[in-house]
Amino acid sequence: FTAPDDKSQVYVLMSADSGKTFGKKIRIDDGNPIGRVDVVSRSSGAAVVSWVERTSQGAQVRVREVAANGTAAAPMNVSGTAGLGSGVFPRMVRSGDDIVVAWTDASKPAQIRTVVVR
Repeated sequence: FTAPDDKSQVYVLMSADSGKTFGKKIRIDDGNPIGRVDVVSRSSGAAVVSWVERTSQGAQVRVREVAANGTAAAPMNVSGTAGLGSGVFPRMVRSGDDIVVAWTDASKPAQIRTVVVR
């Protein structure tokens, strides 16, 4: 996550040699990220990136997978639009080949929401 000139952006860089060198930066967000980025790697070498995106419908938790070769899949909104307040910090964990995304839903009462990304 970076915000040069107050323009926030989420990028990922992939490495095929354990971080000795990196490929070109790949834009992850959809143009209006709040940040709160997390990254989890798959056994295939792909990276799954989560972030919070500001939209006209409200803030959304989104994920995007980037293959080991740098090809980015389409982003997915995993949270819908309900209840995302300022305290939303999504976190991910890999479980086998699945990625579990968790975040706090600010509805009353507050709840922990989860979704599995396959």
